[in-house]
Order: sequence, then C-alpha cells, then structure tokens
Amino acid sequence: MNGFSNVVVIEAAASDVEGDAEFWMHPKGDMSSVGRMWGGIRLTKVRTVKLSKIINEDHVRLVKVDVEGYEDRIIPDLLDNIKFDYALIESHASHGKCICKLMNRANIESRVLRVSATGHILWINKKV
Repeated sequence: MNGFSNVVVIEAAASDVEGDAEFWMHPKGDMSSVGRMWGGIRLTKVRTVKLSKIINEDHVRLVKVDVEGYEDRIIPDLLDNIKFDYALIESHASHGKCICKLMNRANIESRVLRVSATGHILWINKKV
C-alpha cells in the first residue's frame, strides 16, 4: 500500500465489542462514523472488532486513534490490553471530558496538543 510492504488493511471498525454496526456518512461527504450521526445517511453494516484483537503485537511504540466519536468505547481496551509507549488520539469536543476521566490513571501521562471548537488532539505516554 502506497509503496509500503508492512501495511495490513483490516476491513473493520474499531469498537468495544465484536459484531456489526451501522456505518453512517454525512450528506456533504466530509464525515463518517459508526453509530447514528445527526443528519447522516446510513450506508451499510460493517464488522466491528476490539483494538486488542487487531493489535496483537508484544509491544507497539505508537498507536494513532481517530475513530469519529467512538473514543470513549475503545480507549479502555487500548489502555488495559495493549502494550504501547505512546498514543495520539483525535477526539471530538463532545467526548473530551469522558476521555480525560478514562485516562486518569497512575500509569498514564497525557497532554492536550491542540484544542479547537470541534475537538482535541491528545498525546498519551503509557508508563510501564
């Protein structure tokens, strides 16, 4: 993919449960999400998987998360079941407080890198 030989495409949406979910797209085509989207158009059903089932390495240096509103559902699995050094999480503004509560742990150091009207970018350092 794009000249890289170590890329694996997984045709699934990250979630807190394994199964199926509805995939929605905004009519303007600039945003999509698993789960109901206000003003959105349901496109299809997609397979959902837990991150810990996808990332099954012994240790990962960096995890980048952009799950369009599902942050509060996948972060517990990320923090509890995946061995990583750093995570970069894009979060929508409406999920900011919930995510900060999830990351309030002794082994997590986090920082907000960017704040805007629509969301945040969070940097996490997981201490082993």
